[in-house]
Amino acid sequence: MRTRGRTTRGADSRGGHDGAGGPGDTDGIVNDDAQFWGAFSTDGGASFSPNIQISAGTSNSHDSGNGIDYGDYTGLSFYGGIAHPAWSDNSNSTGNNPDGALHQLDIYTAAVPVP
Repeated sequence: MRTRGRTTRGADSRGGHDGAGGPGDTDGIVNDDAQFWGAFSTDGGASFSPNIQISAGTSNSHDSGNGIDYGDYTGLSFYGGIAHPAWSDNSNSTGNNPDGALHQLDIYTAAVPVP
């Protein structure tokens, strides 16, 4: 699932979960873990920056037991030239997830300046 946003100054952003090329493996099974990535465009979407990893950790949707998938609660907003994506994550990369790592999915966010 991908999400898209646009600033009032014409910058575009796209974000989504992807396991391709990302660091981290939670269980030894290929292609079932993911991180949240994003890319930016300042030319109306004609081209985009290289993907940047936004999430600090690696999540595994299957391990959550939530019955939802990553993209069910994914969004993106812009304010003041800063992208504010929100995504499902169970990495516990912040260290304050009450369920710990690889359990229930929680909503994580970040403030990402447009490059």
